[in-house]
Amino acid sequence: MNTDATSKTEQIFRLKSPWNNHYQGRAMRVLFVCSAGLLRSPTGAAWAITKRGWNARSCGSEDYALIPITPELIMWATRIVFVNPENHDSVIQKFAGSKIEYYEDWEGYVTKPITELIQEKAVVLDIPDSYDYGDAHLYELFDGAAERIMCGVHNLIAYPESEYPDQWIGAEVTGQQGESK
Repeated sequence: MNTDATSKTEQIFRLKSPWNNHYQGRAMRVLFVCSAGLLRSPTGAAWAITKRGWNARSCGSEDYALIPITPELIMWATRIVFVNPENHDSVIQKFAGSKIEYYEDWEGYVTKPITELIQEKAVVLDIPDSYDYGDAHLYELFDGAAERIMCGVHNLIAYPESEYPDQWIGAEVTGQQGESK
């Protein structure tokens, strides 16, 4: 029996979100965040998939969201696109005081505040909550923001020189969001 393969398999099954695998592809992973995850962020994800070829998902910043934002989604994303500053601020407040431990190549296990990880990946737009799902004007707004999303630069925080974690072998969240998860 190959013990290397067994230990690798055991590691895979211990993962919460094994995003870095060949099934995910190599396209940029973009998480779109609005309040409820029903209109603007799913439209952004559909735009990113159909118009840009990115791997995209959507969620909401609020607890009532269809799919609320989680540490696993934050870890999964290369970029996190908040459709407006209110959504960004809500998520920062939600994860204030929480930390995440993850594995990063060449560094080993790293513990970092979740808010710091969010800031490194954040792109904040200013799209009001007045659009229906699939609205053509909303697609135009995302077209206009495509370059900022690719570069990770926006009007609140800019991290053009940031390096994003390439790999992780699971993550443990501690702090305000509850005990170790």
